[in-house]
Amino acid sequence: MTINRETLSTGTLVRTGPGGSGRGYIFAIHGEQRPETLMETHSGTGFRGGNAVFEVVFECGRFSGRIPEGILRGPGWTICPQSEGFATREQLVDLCAVASEQNALRVEKHKEGKARHEQAIAALRSDPAYLHLSQGDDSTGTLAAKNIRAELKQTYPKTKFSVRKIAYGVIVVRWRTTPAKEAIEAILSRYRLPCRDDQSDAYQPRETPWNVVFGCAAFISIDFY
Repeated sequence: MTINRETLSTGTLVRTGPGGSGRGYIFAIHGEQRPETLMETHSGTGFRGGNAVFEVVFECGRFSGRIPEGILRGPGWTICPQSEGFATREQLVDLCAVASEQNALRVEKHKEGKARHEQAIAALRSDPAYLHLSQGDDSTGTLAAKNIRAELKQTYPKTKFSVRKIAYGVIVVRWRTTPAKEAIEAILSRYRLPCRDDQSDAYQPRETPWNVVFGCAAFISIDFY
């Protein structure tokens, strides 16, 4: 694995790997660079050593936070030659201004999303339509299994269901013949933990309002026979 040992300066263009923020420019360097001390890790997946810490502003309107020298010079980043791009001091000021503005918008968007989330939780807790369900603070699957039983019994009183929590965060629901899987899935889907979109700026709590009030599980499977 080749190590870039050149002395880096503010304005240097760098790129992140897939799933990162793309093209950015070093706008601050803290400490003395010591690329000669960098060595490949025992696992062969990166470098250890170095001394400086870098900060990068991206063209997409984001800041990197502080990046240790061994990380920036590692396989997850590409340090580009000046022929591919370089930011002047004035350009760095403009990029940082845009990133600061975008960050403020993201913070406000996050606050608004959190407020809506909390309002939805309060509405569910007081909704008389769900008096037959138990409320609590549980993500192990215990509360979710209890409420799934209650919902299925109320919706399909003539069908015998087996709802079992077989491990932490794992629930299996079994029944035979009718109703159709799609009808049961509509009930079960509310109790599953959602998948997060790490690329989104929106407020993304680990649990939905329904999960918070009525319980949840990471895995809920159907055994229809």
